[in-house]
Amino acid sequence: MTLEFSIALFGIYGFADMKFVFYSMLKTALNLNDSQLGMIWGIFGVIAMISYIGGGVLADRIAPVRLVSAALFISGILHGLMMAASFYQTNVFYYMMLISAGMGVCAVFLYYPASIRILSSIDEKRTGVILGTYYGVGGILTASMDIAAILFYSKCENEALVFRVCMIFFAITNVMMALLIHQYEKKIVIEQKNRNVQNGINNEKEYRKMRYSQIINLLKEKSFWYLALVMLCNYSFCCLMSYYMPYLTERFGIRADQSMMISSIRMGAFCLLGGVLWGKWRDRKKSTFRVMEFSAIGMLCLFLILYENETWFQVTWIAVAVTSLLSLISLGVKSIAISAIQEIDIDTSMAGMVIGWVSFIGYSPDAFYYPIAGKIFEFHGMHAYGILFVMGIIGALISILITKLQKSGRYSV
Repeated sequence: MTLEFSIALFGIYGFADMKFVFYSMLKTALNLNDSQLGMIWGIFGVIAMISYIGGGVLADRIAPVRLVSAALFISGILHGLMMAASFYQTNVFYYMMLISAGMGVCAVFLYYPASIRILSSIDEKRTGVILGTYYGVGGILTASMDIAAILFYSKCENEALVFRVCMIFFAITNVMMALLIHQYEKKIVIEQKNRNVQNGINNEKEYRKMRYSQIINLLKEKSFWYLALVMLCNYSFCCLMSYYMPYLTERFGIRADQSMMISSIRMGAFCLLGGVLWGKWRDRKKSTFRVMEFSAIGMLCLFLILYENETWFQVTWIAVAVTSLLSLISLGVKSIAISAIQEIDIDTSMAGMVIGWVSFIGYSPDAFYYPIAGKIFEFHGMHAYGILFVMGIIGALISILITKLQKSGRYSV
């Protein structure tokens, strides 16, 4: 079942994940500028940010398998509409804004919390392995798709055609997985009402009262805010990965197909490698915050090197090596970040709510990073890359400060 959900993850985030490798190609294929493309992905992020909390509530009230199937089916239709919208010469930006918003609803509001609930219920003792495999295989599938698209582009050199073929492929994948996963509806039993009974919650009024008190206690917990802010900084580094490919192409003259190949390898291999390495590191240190601290120090050094290379040296291999290392660290931290809730002083019954609220804040760069970056490129052109690297330096410094403030007991060295 994990494989099916990995394929579903790959399909439902199809268009959204294209920004990490095909940024320049999409600009050409869709005839959009940086600001417009940033707003298209920004609206996806706004919907996603809101949906992290609301989607969890919906998954508590409706069978998760039905939500997953519905999300995939609707997403398949939307990917088909995205392909069709690329044929329009006028108003394509507004059509794609609406479609991207719909994709955000499907991917995060309907799919994300429901899929996590299903996978977490398969085997509680192996939840970490299951979720790690889920994200890792999804990353490998995305990288494989990227490489296939790059090879296709090297043959046809038609950005619009490559984009349309990708959208058709994602549309078919989503619809097929919706039908396949729907078959599990009778096999997967999630005891929603039993959970409330086990927790001593006998009615809806009592449930809401407990929820409100838990939210107040959570907002008073400093460690919650530390984790949310570190996740926000790190996810902004993940967003910055979208601009590494055009950076290598525009600044250093690396061919588009070579740059896209480097980016696809980063997104696939580094997603799996980062998850495994940072997961083992976290288990050895027995502290996610400690690993985040060391990772932030490493990223600070790398961002400083990248900025110096941009302003003074402009050496190609340094740019390639540093952006690759930054990608590996960012993806590694992203894979383990949510495990830091074990170091927050809260009742274990609040874990689900903490995940929702932390994700709401931590993944918020999806909503604002791309529109801001688009405006920076619009006003500063090639100098925008230096500005983004400075933002990375500031984010790394904030992460180091926050992890220093976090006191979760003695760390092993």
